[in-house]
Amino acid sequence: ARPYVQAAGSPGKNLCILLDNSASMAAVEENGTRMDEARKVVLDLIDTMRGGDRMMLIAFADKAEVLTELTD
Repeated sequence: ARPYVQAAGSPGKNLCILLDNSASMAAVEENGTRMDEARKVVLDLIDTMRGGDRMMLIAFADKAEVLTELTD
């Protein structure tokens, strides 16, 4: 289960995706790099979003950077 808070009357979920952008993500696994696999997971999450859901994307390695603000 993924933790989230949904208040009464809230129109949807707020998702915050933290994406590891360090050099280790270039390591090759069975189905491509670790970054390729992470991208697939994020795209799958986007596909499950419904009306009223919002998502934010933050990449990090030695520092965090907001790539996409919380948006519909």
